[in-house]
Amino acid sequence: MTSEQMKNPYAFEIALKKQKKKKPYQAKSSPIRPYQLEITRGKKAEEQACRFLKEQGLLFLARNMACPFGEIDLLMKEGETLVVIEVRQRSYLRYGQAIETIDNKKQNKLIRSLEYLLQHIAIHFFNGHIPNYRFDLVTLDQEQLQWTKNVIFIKKKR
Repeated sequence: MTSEQMKNPYAFEIALKKQKKKKPYQAKSSPIRPYQLEITRGKKAEEQACRFLKEQGLLFLARNMACPFGEIDLLMKEGETLVVIEVRQRSYLRYGQAIETIDNKKQNKLIRSLEYLLQHIAIHFFNGHIPNYRFDLVTLDQEQLQWTKNVIFIKKKR
């Protein structure tokens, strides 16, 4: 016995614990995490909505435009009007329909996001002119698609 072990009777056990190796990391059964599944479902819903709106005559401009205030799912053009589209998807109706998820907080995020990005959008897609715009909603409730126009009404500042 060393002098250290004589001073501390548990020193031997402590030394053994230090020597034990950690178990190697084992991956969980699925490499896809739940949030990644949500992203995948969301992308599929956006793609489905985009296809549907193109069939209705809208021109695709951009997807997933992000800014500090949030993200705009789809930007499209109908005539000379900029159409800001929010896509909502619900697989199950037990928590309500997709349209019910657009509360005042989400509406304000969409408005602030558009205000932040509007100059950039005008330069790139409307020859520098600020276009008229509207907010539309595309919902997918259990694979049933519905397009609602003008879901947010804004008083324009003049």
